[in-house]
Amino acid sequence: MKIALPANGKEIASHFGHCACFEIFNVENNIIGEKTTVNSVGEHKPGVLPQLLKDNGVNLIIADGIGQKAVQLFNSWGIEVIVGVRGLLEDAIARYLDGNLQGGSNGCSH
Repeated sequence: MKIALPANGKEIASHFGHCACFEIFNVENNIIGEKTTVNSVGEHKPGVLPQLLKDNGVNLIIADGIGQKAVQLFNSWGIEVIVGVRGLLEDAIARYLDGNLQGGSNGCSH
């Protein structure tokens, strides 16, 4: 499984479409493995970032704020999206793997 999070340093970026990069974590047998950094494409255009992450084999997105069109696009590809998550990247993944990750309200209104 590959889990992607929009990153602001070691924390989840507040807005998916405006982050500088994504951290993609490989997870096997509930163990966090190799991490890959994928730079954002710079310009904020609908559909570009979802395609970038799909092309990198991502199965799950954990984000704080993310546009509804991006969520729908990910879902149409069978990629799960959890929104309203704040905090450290690795803490969010650990909570997900433990079954304790609680999504919240989406901080993005478009």
